[in-house]
Amino acid sequence: MEGLKYKDNTFYIKIVAILILMIGIGYLPAFGSITPYGMKILGIFIGCVVGWGFGYQFITSVFALILLSFQGENTIDTVMTGAFGNGSLVMVLFALLFCFGIEQTGLMTYVANWILSRKFANKGPWFVSLAFWIACCACSALVTNCFPVIILMWAMFYDVVEKMGVSRTDRWVQITLVMMCVVGYTGSVIMPYCGWLMMAYALAGGLAINFGAHTLLMTVLNVVIIAILFVICQFVFGRKIAPNVSDDLIKTRPTKINKKQKWGLFYLLLLGIAIFLPNVVDASVPGVAILTGLSGLTGGLGTFAIICVFMCVTRVDGKPLMDPIEGMKSLAWQIYYLLLCALFLASLISAEETGISATIVTALNALLGNIGVFGVIAIFVAFGCLITNGINNVVCMNIFIPIGVAMVASMGGNSAVLVELLQVVLYLGLILPSGSAVGALMHGNSEWIQTKSIYKYASIGCVIVTLVCMFVGVPLGNLLFK
Repeated sequence: MEGLKYKDNTFYIKIVAILILMIGIGYLPAFGSITPYGMKILGIFIGCVVGWGFGYQFITSVFALILLSFQGENTIDTVMTGAFGNGSLVMVLFALLFCFGIEQTGLMTYVANWILSRKFANKGPWFVSLAFWIACCACSALVTNCFPVIILMWAMFYDVVEKMGVSRTDRWVQITLVMMCVVGYTGSVIMPYCGWLMMAYALAGGLAINFGAHTLLMTVLNVVIIAILFVICQFVFGRKIAPNVSDDLIKTRPTKINKKQKWGLFYLLLLGIAIFLPNVVDASVPGVAILTGLSGLTGGLGTFAIICVFMCVTRVDGKPLMDPIEGMKSLAWQIYYLLLCALFLASLISAEETGISATIVTALNALLGNIGVFGVIAIFVAFGCLITNGINNVVCMNIFIPIGVAMVASMGGNSAVLVELLQVVLYLGLILPSGSAVGALMHGNSEWIQTKSIYKYASIGCVIVTLVCMFVGVPLGNLLFK
């Protein structure tokens, strides 16, 4: 989609504005603890935020890397090697390939049909909603991408609505469709191979990932979120809804799991065992030392790589379970370049010689006062959820996570908890079309979803997720991440 923006008459004006910010801010007087070198880095970072916001991820990132090579003792070789050689970035690449492989097996469709065929789904309209929300959450977790899941679930739900004889503008229909997007996003971050998870931790300065604690925390949060949504809808919104209910609301054809789906499930379980065992079993146990070695400093680099290779050499009906060439074509390379630039910039922003991180932390300490670690986490989570609904969620992650981690660490708090919760709320760019691809998808689906419904119910969903993160995520996270 970056290429489409070249047709914009303001394209060159925007590019010039980005370069002016990147270069010009560096010549402004230094302030706080920021050094002259830090001002150069700050200018490039601000220019990147604006450029990424315009949607020019590749162009902006490459411009930034080139300009960074002229700052301080940096050279083009050290900058490019540092940016492209980041272990976390390589792990993201293999994790995305793994996600592609799982998606290609069709396991998501099998899981969706299995959930929607449960008997509870035929008990009433909100139980129908519950079935779709669970299916949307579970399938988004499997493929770590809720966009195709939401499209699939919406299509299946349309058939149910027509069968029940309910108006498309009915509140039940509007709420169910919008909340599918909410739980789709929260479900996307459950699995330990989620690229969004690895991006978040990479921006946190390479903080080690406890995959077991992450998966347990995200699973609990999603269960609580869906339960709260169901209770609120059933007892608050449900009183005025009386559609025609039959005993056969959702018809799915129960099919047997095929060979590709079985292999997908096998590799899913294999990955889970391989990345969880080193966290709970001592390395002296035979075999665990190998898994620990494969994990590396990033917590799973070698594990993801070797399982991707296994998926490529596995043949089903004469074809590879995962075609690596097709997998590479499917990757969002513009986001990959954004991430590699962001990770390199994050290391410079937090470096002592720039003084940027120290200045921000000092300013925030003075502004927030003595509200404690919980108060700081709560403010970052709430404010992050608000801002990500206005600007791109990837841009928000690049701003909130490095600053938030530095702030919490300076107070002696648990940085991993903040990273875990921010990755959830910073995904929820649903209220405005500029917030995320799914936000744009909802606003574009005017045939089924009213704009006022998006503003109202997406806001309610975001508030529920934020409160659950604060009052369930923080205490549970502090227990799990030690």
